[in-house]
Amino acid sequence: MGVQQLPPGPGLPHYPSLNAIGWLPFRSPRGVPPERCLGNAFHLKENILQHLISNPVVGVWAPRALSVQRFAAGLVFFPHGTQKLFNFPPREGGAVELFSFMGFAGTLKVIGGALIMLGLFTRPTAFILSGMMAVAYFMAHFPRNFYPTLNGGDAAILFCFVFFYISTTGGGPWALDTARSAKTVAAN
Repeated sequence: MGVQQLPPGPGLPHYPSLNAIGWLPFRSPRGVPPERCLGNAFHLKENILQHLISNPVVGVWAPRALSVQRFAAGLVFFPHGTQKLFNFPPREGGAVELFSFMGFAGTLKVIGGALIMLGLFTRPTAFILSGMMAVAYFMAHFPRNFYPTLNGGDAAILFCFVFFYISTTGGGPWALDTARSAKTVAAN
């Protein structure tokens, strides 16, 4: 038996019935088709994923959400560098030497975090920071324990993949890179 085909709801594209494949938590009374019991609510439930994907509000806010995510990642990443370089916020070991491996990492975190927050040179900065966090995980966290929750490397993994994602998508519409490219296009 194939999937039951129902007429599409108002303004929504047609997709196979969720009731026909057993995804609705209730059944319609015997002999009464589900679309008669549920009316337009059935079609909304049937097409909820497609409705959310094709929603114009989601379409407008998705790139903006990328900009917010980029800014939040930079904002959380930046203090990791200030903690290494300036001991702010204070930590147990104090500040590290500037011309050491940890000093280099702290410098990259401060400069990279600021550039990511501003959305300036976003793609190359995010790519460099992604690689730095992968190296940091395998050098500092992985030797302690295999599991990220036990070795303290879960933040390093998360930063690595968030920055890798940003390096592939760019900074979004609320980035200085976008403003610079718009001025360049307008000037030509």
